[in-house]
Amino acid sequence: MSTSPSTLRFDVKAELRSGRLVITYSVQNAGPSAVYLLNRVPDISMQTSPDLIYVERRKDQKLVFAYKNIPAIPPGVSPPMPISPYVTVVRAGAHFEEIVNLATPVRGFDAYLPPPITGQVVNYAGVQLEVGHYSEVPGLQESEIQVVPGVKALVTRLPPGKALDFRKLTSPIIPLVVPVLESGRNVTPRRPESSWPSACWRRFRFW
Repeated sequence: MSTSPSTLRFDVKAELRSGRLVITYSVQNAGPSAVYLLNRVPDISMQTSPDLIYVERRKDQKLVFAYKNIPAIPPGVSPPMPISPYVTVVRAGAHFEEIVNLATPVRGFDAYLPPPITGQVVNYAGVQLEVGHYSEVPGLQESEIQVVPGVKALVTRLPPGKALDFRKLTSPIIPLVVPVLESGRNVTPRRPESSWPSACWRRFRFW
């Protein structure tokens, strides 16, 4: 399924394959400027992988909502700074594709809350994908930094007086029966604030 806001074409496919939920998405940039996808979600050690993606289990819709974007801070959580993914640039006229593999039953994955480890397996009826992005603005500068050993990230910096226009690409709901782990007991918090790497807290300082 695809959606085409503005000059971006967003194609998404979801299927079950060998006990995994496989989501394939692509972005075709037909516009005149580069686009930066907020798709490189970090784990606790600041490593990134295509398979790292935030997942909401929307029980009322029986929907697996997966997204690569700046995650909202849940009520009752007060981090020093919000978490944001690293970016992938898609140049004008370029095409980008990524494949995400999620083990089933699918578990919720939140930037700030621990994931469940037990619960009841329920079949959901659909999958939806969202990817955040922003476009190049005049004067924007790119550079590459090393976040931790073995992990490099593209960062962008704005000139004074400029602001980014954050948007999102959202697929239609893809009908698919997917086993999901609902509720249950949570593991120990995956990111205790006292032990997080300093690079983990970044208030959009790369932008």
